[in-house]
Amino acid sequence: MKRTLWTRDFTRITAATALGAAGGIISQFALSFLVFDETGSTLAAALSVAIQLIPMVLLPLIIAPMMDRLPRKPFLVWGDLLNGVCYAGAGIFLLHNAFSYTAYLAFSLLVSCLGAFDELAYNSFYPLLLPEGQEERAYTVSAMLYPILKVLMMPLAALLYDTLGVGGLLLIQAVLSVLAALIENRIRVQENRRDRGPLLSLKTWWRDVREAADYLRQERGLHGLYTYMAVTNGMAMGYAPLLIAFFRTAQGFTTAMYSFFSVAEFTGRTIGAEEAGAMGIVNRVVPHEQLLDEAQKLARRLADGPRVALRMAKNVMNDSINMTLEQLLDLEPHAQSICFQSEDHKIGVQAFFRKEKPVFKGR
Repeated sequence: MKRTLWTRDFTRITAATALGAAGGIISQFALSFLVFDETGSTLAAALSVAIQLIPMVLLPLIIAPMMDRLPRKPFLVWGDLLNGVCYAGAGIFLLHNAFSYTAYLAFSLLVSCLGAFDELAYNSFYPLLLPEGQEERAYTVSAMLYPILKVLMMPLAALLYDTLGVGGLLLIQAVLSVLAALIENRIRVQENRRDRGPLLSLKTWWRDVREAADYLRQERGLHGLYTYMAVTNGMAMGYAPLLIAFFRTAQGFTTAMYSFFSVAEFTGRTIGAEEAGAMGIVNRVVPHEQLLDEAQKLARRLADGPRVALRMAKNVMNDSINMTLEQLLDLEPHAQSICFQSEDHKIGVQAFFRKEKPVFKGR
């Protein structure tokens, strides 16, 4: 019997995710303009963004070991419910009171704390809802959801911002968050509790943190991935207040234009493997069933090659990102001199004159 992706629980979590994401896009659009419009300061807007990052960085480290020992669904449901209450309160406040920057910072901190709980619970709960063998399709749906919603919701948010104001948009976010929580509450998946020591033991918490740190040390590839994500996400969040200030102060620019600018990155078309090969994005295209074999052949060919030269070439390429052309031209002769002095170089020269296949030693 063929398994379907769209089971009842997967449909519910996808619908809840879509509602939460749609509300988040609308509210973030409104709040992005709110701070600059009220204060006229990019520093104030940037500080509010920085405040939101603190719980997202620190709270997962504190609560993850505890969450491992508890069902995730209540965290998810209550997180969205409380999120809805917070946005409803903020929306009503703005409809009847003047803006308070101090109150806004407190609100941002509270919502960010709830977001940290919610995101951690969601990321660990979501895999439990995926039908066996449908994981790849499920994560494709999840990855496509936010870009599609942003393309649809940003222009709508700009229209509603000019008609309902910030308070009205926050109330919409509140309603969508509550609806998401109600849908999540109807999910019936069975969660297995992890029983390892007392729930709130400092010793147990520290043991789990050390296990996670040991795992990250062993998976060295994750270091570069996390560094890349931190830098790119940090830059994206850093330039957002500047972009808001530009669209608010430059003559002829409007909130609607900002909304279309924000979705431009999501409107690029998807290209297939054959087109990617023709464009030079990939160096070779093979059928899916041959991919692993061909990758292993390439890896073996590289491993049997002049590894000293390959290391030097890779080092130069990596260092070139942070170098000027003059510095790079100075580095290349240094790398070549190391290769010329290697045993692999002698082996390669001898094999060339003898018309033999070289057997490199990697030194």
